[in-house]
Amino acid sequence: NSPATSTQVGANNVNLFEFNLSADEGNSTMKKVILHQNGTLVLGTDVTSIRLIDDVNSNGVIDAAELSTPISTGTVSGSDVTFSISSPIYINQGSSRNYFVVANVSSTANGTVIPTIVSNRQSIL
Repeated sequence: NSPATSTQVGANNVNLFEFNLSADEGNSTMKKVILHQNGTLVLGTDVTSIRLIDDVNSNGVIDAAELSTPISTGTVSGSDVTFSISSPIYINQGSSRNYFVVANVSSTANGTVIPTIVSNRQSIL
């Protein structure tokens, strides 16, 4: 995973974070993503409309079609953003998928966003 190198102030659909999930040992299912924000921007005020986007083309570029169909809209609670995924995403063994976290950043924002994935846990249901 890697935070974006810079945050565009006063812009919409800013790429805040990119990550790749791979299934090395068996198939995997993604049902929820939780990001923790260590930077100084205020989630829900400086940074709004936080969305999880699938890089369908696997080209590292966020395009209009991907923006129009986000996987989930983030729910902010303190310094955490939770993306609940209503239709679980399956990743087959030996493959991987790329994702973006995008948001709108206010024109008065002054600080940084340093998000990290909270955990890499597996659940057996």
